[in-house]
Amino acid sequence: MSGDAYKRLLEVRDTRRPPTAYQLLGLPDKEPDSERIERAGRSRRSTLIMKQKQASPIEWQKMMDELDRAIKTLTDQQKKMTYDEQLDGGRTAAAEAKKAPQLSATAMPALTECPDCGAISPPGRRFCGECGRTFYEPCMDCKGEVTVGERFCGNCGVNLEEVSQQHRERIAAELERVQHFRDEARYDEALSLVRKYTDLEFSRLRDLAQEARELLKQISNLQQNTPALVEQHYKQAQVAYRNRRWRDAVEALEAIPSRLRSADHEELLSQARETAEELEYLNEEIRAAIKSDRLIGLLPKVERVIELTPEDARLKKLADRLRRRKWHDERKEGERLQQQAHKLLEALQYQEAYDLLSDAPPEVVDDDLEKLKSSAQELAYLWGMVQIAAFCNCASVCRNWRRAIHVCLPLWRN
Repeated sequence: MSGDAYKRLLEVRDTRRPPTAYQLLGLPDKEPDSERIERAGRSRRSTLIMKQKQASPIEWQKMMDELDRAIKTLTDQQKKMTYDEQLDGGRTAAAEAKKAPQLSATAMPALTECPDCGAISPPGRRFCGECGRTFYEPCMDCKGEVTVGERFCGNCGVNLEEVSQQHRERIAAELERVQHFRDEARYDEALSLVRKYTDLEFSRLRDLAQEARELLKQISNLQQNTPALVEQHYKQAQVAYRNRRWRDAVEALEAIPSRLRSADHEELLSQARETAEELEYLNEEIRAAIKSDRLIGLLPKVERVIELTPEDARLKKLADRLRRRKWHDERKEGERLQQQAHKLLEALQYQEAYDLLSDAPPEVVDDDLEKLKSSAQELAYLWGMVQIAAFCNCASVCRNWRRAIHVCLPLWRN
């Protein structure tokens, strides 16, 4: 770690590297006060968080992991007792080694602190005696053996942090592809790809290996359970569709991955989606019309919504109200047309009266209006015949006038 990260990021003043858990927290060895240990842990963590931008992500995360292990060890009474015993044993072994005339202090191998549990192991151990974690791993470049946590490979000299970052970016992209395959229900492709990363040997990539193992388990379960889930979603959609819960039907069918949907699934989804969108559109139109008091022409929309959702009591009340209003408006319109047609007939404008009544909306035409329309049509015909007969002979004219009087007398009397 460039520039002694312990001093730069955690403000560790002791010079021993790696420092002990007590030194990381700035405490004397075997500090008995648990509250003081907790306060020191919170203080060190705050310091490290504030200095996050002063280190690379990998370096900062390594410091945070080491600090968390120290806090976890010293705040657990059983782990603290074991750690203190190991610390005393390690110091005794180191003191005896210094007294030995055949070995210099620099030749004495250092005690090994487990990067996972923080336990101290005697020199020469390859695995932690507390948790079983290996102290060695292959170089990510030359595959030679390196100590866990070293920055450079002692065999090929490669910068392990830089190489691990390159591997991390590549593997993270591959795991995103795995998730993409999973979301598209391409389970065989996803499993084939994710298995490559479940047993990564490199400590700096352990989190990605764990993520890969979790994805492997998840996708295997999906592959096994998907046929039953597809059938379950389809049945839920059918029930929702029969009960006119259109949006629920859409959601149930969309839960089935598109590549696993059959033709029946797609047909039901299309119908449910079309109906749901129509219903949402009509409801929005109805709300806008009511808000602006534009009720003319609203009844057909309300009736269509009731057809799609017959349990809506509020809309049924609105439909009854609109039907009463529509009947009243139609009646008034029919009376108005009758009055106007009578005025035209009195003015001998028979064709105009007929045209007026012919253009009347079907919903306002009742028996009286239909009878008046027929009379206006006959009068218009007779009036035309009278005008033609005027150029022929008087007998024909008289016959037509007699017929016209016979038709008109009931109208004039009314």
